[in-house]
Amino acid sequence: MSDKTAKSGLSADDRRQALPITEVAELLGVKPITVRRAVASGEFPHIPVRSRKQVPRAFVEGLLASPKWGAVEPDAEVAV
Repeated sequence: MSDKTAKSGLSADDRRQALPITEVAELLGVKPITVRRAVASGEFPHIPVRSRKQVPRAFVEGLLASPKWGAVEPDAEVAV
């Protein structure tokens, strides 16, 4: 298993191209409703699978690879 897949929680043997919303939420450490809202607003891409929406695996791996996904960078200078 490579370092990238070990850190992301996704197995290299897993060949799925899209992940269910509940699994994406677990990997990102958020509630499923947060992922559903991101999909509904267009912030996250999705793939419709019958009546359910799934998030592309490559997108999730990209989020997990970024150091602070969704975080706002703090100001460099802090007043003391």
